Order: sequence, then structure tokens, then C-alpha cells
Amino acid sequence: MSVSRITVFVEPKPENIIAVTKCIGDAGANGVTMLLNRTHGGDVIRFFVDKPAEAFAALEAAEYMVKRDEFIAVAIDDIPGSLARFLHLIKDARIDYDYLQVFPSGKDADCAIVIFDACESAIGETLSSHGFRMLAASELT
Repeated sequence: MSVSRITVFVEPKPENIIAVTKCIGDAGANGVTMLLNRTHGGDVIRFFVDKPAEAFAALEAAEYMVKRDEFIAVAIDDIPGSLARFLHLIKDARIDYDYLQVFPSGKDADCAIVIFDACESAIGETLSSHGFRMLAASELT
């Protein structure tokens, strides 16, 4: 199970950011997170949404330069020390990652969501055996 990050490349103009977010919303996708990086070549906008296939298709149809990458999403308790416990587990399991993002769950006030890039086959059993649950994109909001 994985979640998709949608990356869109546009010229650095406010109206482009508005148009991209409108396109995603018109596709029926709800943005969970958005990150904007301004580069010399333009804006790079990254989204996690609850309906990535719909968002990606709409952005492609609107002729945006868009790409889709897969990540792992895991629910953790939203209490002090739970992130450290999670990170310790994946360190002990020798699971490497280059990207990690944490944010509160929109559905469950007692839950936070960790998104990271790791080989799913290497982590699924490790997570479930320690009480962590992997999430689908629809569970992010």
C-alpha cells in the first residue's frame, strides 16, 4: 500500500498556484499537504491528496508538467515520544529513507501521519508486527 505525491512545475506566478489548486479541487481531490519551493526555473508544488489518480489525470489533461511518486504513509499515536519510537523501529530494522514528513491526521485527533520513501516490501511486516498501520491515500484526510 502506498500514497502518491503529485509534483507540479509552473512559472512562479500566484495565478499559477491558484490554477493548479483549482484544477485539483475540480477533480474532486482534497489536498492533505502542499509544499511550494521557488527555484530559479520556476515553482515546484508538491501535494499529497486523497484522490491522487484523479488529481494527476486532471493536471495532465490541463497540460501541466506533472509527476507522481510513491511513498509509504503510516499512522502513529499523536503523543510525546511516538515519533521517536517509530524512527527507532525503522532504524533497528535497517530501513533507509531519504524523505520524511509528519503531520496531524485530519480524521483522528489522536493520530499523526508519517510519510516517507522506503521499499514497501521491506517495511510492511515490520510495521504491522509492532502495531503500526500503513495508510491508503483515502485515509490521509
